[in-house]
Amino acid sequence: MNADLAIRAAYYLEPETLDLRSDVTLVIDKGRRVALLEGAQAKVDAKRELDAGDAVIAPAFINAHAHLDLSHLRSMPLDGEHFGEWLSAVVASRAAPVSVIASAAEFTLNEMLATGCAGVLDILATNQGAADVAKATLASGLRAAIAVEILSPDPDAEEFMFGKTCDLIEEIVALVLAHTKEEKAAYQARLASGERSPQVALSPHAPYSVSPRLYQKLAAYCAERKMMQTTHMNESIAEREFLVEGGGKLAPLYAAMGLDTTKMRWTNRDGLTTWVEEVLPAIQAGVNETIHAHCYDLSDENVAQLGANNQCVAYCPRSRRYFGHPKFRMRDLLNAGARVTIGTDSLGSTPNLNMMQELQAAWADLEGEVSAEELFRAATTEGLKAVFAPNMTRDDLRHSADIQIFRAPSEFSESNPAQSLIESAPLCLATLVAGEIRHRHI
Repeated sequence: MNADLAIRAAYYLEPETLDLRSDVTLVIDKGRRVALLEGAQAKVDAKRELDAGDAVIAPAFINAHAHLDLSHLRSMPLDGEHFGEWLSAVVASRAAPVSVIASAAEFTLNEMLATGCAGVLDILATNQGAADVAKATLASGLRAAIAVEILSPDPDAEEFMFGKTCDLIEEIVALVLAHTKEEKAAYQARLASGERSPQVALSPHAPYSVSPRLYQKLAAYCAERKMMQTTHMNESIAEREFLVEGGGKLAPLYAAMGLDTTKMRWTNRDGLTTWVEEVLPAIQAGVNETIHAHCYDLSDENVAQLGANNQCVAYCPRSRRYFGHPKFRMRDLLNAGARVTIGTDSLGSTPNLNMMQELQAAWADLEGEVSAEELFRAATTEGLKAVFAPNMTRDDLRHSADIQIFRAPSEFSESNPAQSLIESAPLCLATLVAGEIRHRHI
């Protein structure tokens, strides 16, 4: 076998099952794992060899919710307890020079690769610098899902915002086609087949800024173009108060923008319930399905809705803490049949986009409710399937060459490898995307 790459390491963590193998040689060819040889004396004929030594090869992270165009907010003294002030600062930051926005995003993308991340679902606003951030994301080497965000708190402006969003989508699709050297028909056929790296997606912002009517229109638009969606859903108690009662902490923000909230289509229901009843019928599994970001303010009925409809949620642990949102109900969601992935949110609410640090925060919040294995899968293979490969089988996962290589922790537990990695957060020695080394410390 004259494979492209052979990697030797002390340990290998199988995707999905997280079974641990010892003294391994991982053989990669044409972007896929083709063999896993056990035993220190294993021989393989490969064009390149990498001896990682006392290291753990594991599935790479997939960041299922990020806002790279806010990377220039890193280290800004923003306060999550005062949402109005935080939002005003974020809106003002959109006027930063394009060069600042793009260079900050590029730095953050490199940082993600350096910390074991192989792919990102990025939410991209229709502001200046959007195309530059998209170019940086496509050029980074990460698997890229670029979701163009639309919000229209003023229902009278929906058509204008829809047109503006469609224009940016077409611009970024053109960037993707130039990057992949595909014709548009081939790109759409690839999306329809379930191979979604790279892709352009759509992000209706949230139920308090997108009407049910607009959600329905966007779902139909995405179904026609085989585009997945992601939306902020039931993030806070304030969101429910606003949608159900027309009051709460969000109402003054609308008043400050000079918007007449009576024009909003009030349904006296929380956002998720409205979405399930009015938007879900237009959703097709594997075509325009939706990843729901956050979902912290969930009633028992909401949990059942997500589970019964096999919906996917992106949990951002450190951002949840920053804003003081209710505790994430991961155990309840998994028991109900929902899928859970992990994201970082933006540098406006976290100090970095380090996925291992997200897992540490989640473990501290949820230990005893979920296992370390469930968290590690949420941050790796569940994200890969949800964002980039909805039709991926367990056998496909076994052959995935999206991997990260950790220095083995000094007190590595072979019986609890996922927990050992989360608790120790060892140095990421290398990150590979589809078998290509995109970052390495060795």
